[in-house]
Amino acid sequence: MEIDNDVAVYHPRAFQHCDAIGRHGGLFFGVQIDPVLLSDSEFGRRGATGDIVAVHDDAPYLILGSLFCALLAGADKLAFESLAAELAGELFAPKACARGAAPRWLTRVEDRLQEGTCISLEDLSREAGVHATTLTRQFRAHKRCSIGDYHARVRAKRAFIGVVSETATLTEVSLMAGYADQSHMTREFKRAFGRTPGEIRRHVRNYGFQDDRALD
Repeated sequence: MEIDNDVAVYHPRAFQHCDAIGRHGGLFFGVQIDPVLLSDSEFGRRGATGDIVAVHDDAPYLILGSLFCALLAGADKLAFESLAAELAGELFAPKACARGAAPRWLTRVEDRLQEGTCISLEDLSREAGVHATTLTRQFRAHKRCSIGDYHARVRAKRAFIGVVSETATLTEVSLMAGYADQSHMTREFKRAFGRTPGEIRRHVRNYGFQDDRALD
């Protein structure tokens, strides 16, 4: 299985695998969840089937980012366990189904939001060809979040990738992620992850992702 650099991947305990890293290298943040924590849950049972799950959605990636920041902050057991349960829920829980098929314009709207640039509701309504109220209602029904929350998650995810990769300055990362400036990114980044971009970059530069603490 070929994995992109912004994907959350699950594999069952003791799963034998071999990783091939591309020429540009990579950073891994692994979380091992105690089976007892999820043993009585529906997504825990589904996760024990032995299947590999790769999720391209932004939500699990952002939860992993929050777990990493909680690790840096020395958060308590409850914080880790609650985030781990959220992560498992995103990976395995059946998604709530919206009534009816998703409208054809939804993909176009998502594509515009994935660009991460500043965009208005009027722009998105024009792209979809529907009224703003129809757009926002249908978007929430099928994506389980508001357009604003979705856009914020896209930018936060891009910012986190840029911060830990160290291939650009923080100012450059803020612009590439679609923020107005670095201070805007810092505020939104800290709101999403509880740490500033500078704190995360310094930790990665000095220590990497190596930490063997388990969620037990």
